[in-house]
Amino acid sequence: MKKFWIILLLLIPVSAVAQEISGEEPEEPAEELADTSIVEVPPPYKFRLAVHGGYGYRFGRIPKSVSADEAQYLKGLKHGPYFGADASWFFKPDLGAGVRVSNLRGVSSAYVELTYENGTRKKGKLMDSVDILFVGPQLTARRISKTGNGCFFITACLGYMRYMDSQKIVDTNQRMVGNTVGYGFDIGYDLRLAQWLWLGAQISGLTSSIRAVTVDDGTKKQNIILDSDEKESLTHISVSAGIRICL
Repeated sequence: MKKFWIILLLLIPVSAVAQEISGEEPEEPAEELADTSIVEVPPPYKFRLAVHGGYGYRFGRIPKSVSADEAQYLKGLKHGPYFGADASWFFKPDLGAGVRVSNLRGVSSAYVELTYENGTRKKGKLMDSVDILFVGPQLTARRISKTGNGCFFITACLGYMRYMDSQKIVDTNQRMVGNTVGYGFDIGYDLRLAQWLWLGAQISGLTSSIRAVTVDDGTKKQNIILDSDEKESLTHISVSAGIRICL
């Protein structure tokens, strides 16, 4: 038994030396396999239908000749609800064309007393409801995110603009209409909610002005040419949000 322990003690250093000479290193645990799964990115959509609503403000100076009450009344016609819709077909991954329609409304009212030429006086309500309508073609450039779930876009448009003011003056009603050509832009971002449903927000601007209107009081029509300092500015900017159907 004593000889056995002597032989075992002698073999331990010999084994260590042999391992060092051979140059072998102890085995290390195998590394875990990297995750090679690929995230599937949906293909860019070809068709986009957008409907949105928000708030708009119309620019244009108020004549200095009006009173403080009249100026306050006119300011009420410069802002109000904004609604729009557009449809685009993308013939390239980052470029599309389509059509756009939008409307900005401004309403203002007050109680007034009118004095007619024969000396008669009447009290009643004065109200203006102004609608600025745009219809025209548009060109859209877009950039879709790497994940395919976000889209930045810029749109330019050119088309027909109509100014319509429906007036109520005590006990009479009349309508003023003017037509012109305008142009504008949209800048916005869309976010995917489902495979075909997106949510988006945008800033829009349109610009133009009118120098002539047609006044219709129900019995006759009259064309009026506005002076340079009386021309109606249709230039406005709006902020809106809505849904988009993209296929």
